[in-house]
Amino acid sequence: MNDKGTKIAAMIVVPFVLFIAIGMVYESSTGLNMITGERKTSGVGADKWGEEELSKITQSTTNPSITSKPSCDESYPSVCIPQYPPDLDCDEIAYSNFIVRGSDPHGFDRDGDGIGCEK
Repeated sequence: MNDKGTKIAAMIVVPFVLFIAIGMVYESSTGLNMITGERKTSGVGADKWGEEELSKITQSTTNPSITSKPSCDESYPSVCIPQYPPDLDCDEIAYSNFIVRGSDPHGFDRDGDGIGCEK
């Protein structure tokens, strides 16, 4: 093989070998597949995390109070105001002079001009 062919082969093989090595280290230290993110069920690193640790991780990532946004009311399309109930007043939200469309369940647009919590 000539020098050019050797350089091209090295440019392909070296990154591939590094990728595989990094993946193996990642999987053995976390117990997760680097590409799919799935937990390994057998082999090196599969028992890295005990069931108790995994349940803590699962609980923190599935807790709706942590991961989900409040359901925004469609009557206020330019801001995210939680749906009614509870009834909110202007002094209980961080917005002013925002668009109000439709039913206005919180009553932010008292004069009916389409602008909520006017200042």
